[in-house]
Amino acid sequence: MDFINYVKGKGDEPRRDIFDFEEKESNEDVVQETQYNEDEEGDDTPRGPIKQFQVTEFPSHTYSLTNALRLIDEMHKSGQYKESDVELHNRAFKINLIYVNMVQSIGALLRLLDQHRVGVEFEDYSVKTPIKQIRKLTINKLMEIDHYSIMALDIFDNEYHPSATKVFGRRWGNKPQKGMSVFKICNHCSSVVGKLLLKQWFEKPLTDFKAITERHDAVQFFMDESKLEMVKQFRNHLGYIKRMEPILKRFREGTVQSGDWRIFYNTVACSYNIGSTLKESGTNLKILDQYMNAFCPEMMDLLTLFTEVIDFNETAAQDKFSVKRGIDSELDRLKNFFNDMEGFLTEAAKREFEEYHLQGCSVVYVPVLGYLLVLSDDHKPLEGVNITLALNSRGKNYYKTPLMMELDANVGDVKLKIRDMETNTLLKLQKLVVENAGKIRIMIKAVAIVDCVMSFAAVSKELNWCRPTMVKESIIEMTEARHPIAECLAPDLYVPNPVMSGGESYTKVKLLTAPNTSGKSVYLKMIAVCCYLAQIGCYVPATTATIGIIDAIVIRMYTLDSVMDGLSTFAQDMRQMGIALNRGTGNSLVIIDEFGIGTMKEAGLALYASTLNYWLAKGRNDCPHIFASSHFHSLPLYVNSTSKLLSYHTMEVEKKESTLNFFYRLIDGTVTKSYANYIALKKGVPDKIIERSEQVYEELKNGKDVYEIEKLHFDDDERDGQIFKIMDDHMVEFERCETNEDYLKFLETLKTEIIQLFEDDESTEFNFNETTKFFF
Repeated sequence: MDFINYVKGKGDEPRRDIFDFEEKESNEDVVQETQYNEDEEGDDTPRGPIKQFQVTEFPSHTYSLTNALRLIDEMHKSGQYKESDVELHNRAFKINLIYVNMVQSIGALLRLLDQHRVGVEFEDYSVKTPIKQIRKLTINKLMEIDHYSIMALDIFDNEYHPSATKVFGRRWGNKPQKGMSVFKICNHCSSVVGKLLLKQWFEKPLTDFKAITERHDAVQFFMDESKLEMVKQFRNHLGYIKRMEPILKRFREGTVQSGDWRIFYNTVACSYNIGSTLKESGTNLKILDQYMNAFCPEMMDLLTLFTEVIDFNETAAQDKFSVKRGIDSELDRLKNFFNDMEGFLTEAAKREFEEYHLQGCSVVYVPVLGYLLVLSDDHKPLEGVNITLALNSRGKNYYKTPLMMELDANVGDVKLKIRDMETNTLLKLQKLVVENAGKIRIMIKAVAIVDCVMSFAAVSKELNWCRPTMVKESIIEMTEARHPIAECLAPDLYVPNPVMSGGESYTKVKLLTAPNTSGKSVYLKMIAVCCYLAQIGCYVPATTATIGIIDAIVIRMYTLDSVMDGLSTFAQDMRQMGIALNRGTGNSLVIIDEFGIGTMKEAGLALYASTLNYWLAKGRNDCPHIFASSHFHSLPLYVNSTSKLLSYHTMEVEKKESTLNFFYRLIDGTVTKSYANYIALKKGVPDKIIERSEQVYEELKNGKDVYEIEKLHFDDDERDGQIFKIMDDHMVEFERCETNEDYLKFLETLKTEIIQLFEDDESTEFNFNETTKFFF
């Protein structure tokens, strides 16, 4: 084979028919290699050549979190930021300090501006580079969703346990416990690269109609019963595919490890088999069109070259690169000689034994030093012409004799020669790998996509999910929709529910009022999870689904408090609501669960009602899909109930005497009671507390203020004040007392009133026998 001759370096200039790329092709590979990183995923569309920017590396301390927080604070207080007068007290709403990487990047950027002094080169050093505006960047073709919303939907594992002995990332003790999550349910990937890409898909849901449809088409292809054998074959291949970036980096740097050759070959071979199978079957998957050219004959030639040249078993056994026999006759001769070295050295020792009449001797081969005659210390020293003592070690003397020198000259350092020849072959193979790195990356990306869509196909088929019909109209219509996590954890049969919002026929603002534990929150999360799954390219847990492209999901449900931003829980809620109000469009999805409970009832109710009225006034085209729940039973009185965009819903509950039966079904209507006391009683709250709660609730319901409700327990100051008031009311009667009988009667009256007042207060005890001593 010509490529075998090329690796050997024998004969004439090798024919450059397979791996001799033209300069233009080589440049294209470089561009592809620069554009793609297997740990990065965008919209899956190939990009053209991009403008070259200067990349400057900074030391790690440039990204210090402490310095970043200081610089951000100075930016607002020093006047460097032109809008600081307006945003000084609400800067936490502009820069969310929970995003540590973003904060560190801002700090590094501010430090860079201070170093370069852009625009203020000739000003005093105290004058900083002015910053006119801070804008939030949303990547094109990606759905906008924040960290709080992802946590609320349980997209990834949210449970953590403390660990004082390990540091994961930048935080102590944040090792996940691997709880249930949407990602865990959908992750059926067989390869490491597939799992990494799937996580990127989950982190970046799409808004590109074409890309979403292509993913759905691919899932449908692998769900076909006729593709069952192909899927099984692909899964076997995917198990051998590993991450290539670390290995390709070692190929570039010349630090290839012995185990890298087998991993590289298995990964490229299995990837090529998957791609060639798809090409030969005539599969027309649009999602893979841009990658299929990488599965070319040159890749097959490279694999053949590896198979013919590399002895993988010997490489693994000796922990070094080894060339197969039959490739180079000279290399084979040297290897045979090296393997028969023991017999050759024995013959040499016999000649030396007879030449110098020795009592006993041996000949050894030491790399670099060559061949040496070995005598024991108790042997008479060997002397003669051209005989030198090379070294003494462990009671043995090593000599260079004329025969040893002759062997060095004629035979030479065999092991070093073998190593040089194999290293020459290694470098040539290494060069071929580096030249084809761009195509190899594209192949790995393609099989990672196949792994992801096969994972979606597996979970969709197993859990009976349906393909959503994606439309450009603002509509969410699903029948018998289910929450994937709740369905997996449900002890009994899961109750599905419909979702109907937008379009020409349905309302876009759904106000949900229902008793506690009736399934409101699960229903709200279910809507968002189904839309999320649809736009990462997966099927959805429903019988049928029609979903318009959602450009943003905002969820006011999960609040993660942090001491870094200085915001209260209510302020955090308002920040999330502010995002929904300012960035929500007619194609956005907003989920609101129990907003306004972090402040006074009146203020929370007013804010909630005003927010809903603001969206209702936007009209059908501009109003987002709003799904809101509340225990403010008077909320319907303050919203624009005449709007055709608003509808009221509740969860079906049946009341039988003193029990409630929850059916977890969505129905139209409202409720006026949350049955909180019933739920509290079922969860083990003492009866006495429930009875008192009912009393207070009835009093409030009748229009009384809290301070007007009769108290059952008093602290010391309140008890003393009540006793003083009683005594003050009876002071005139006390002054009229003349005889002991009058005093005793007065005391009995006083005693009766005090006992009646505090008879339900167990913390109050009186000893009236001791008290009567003061009256006699």
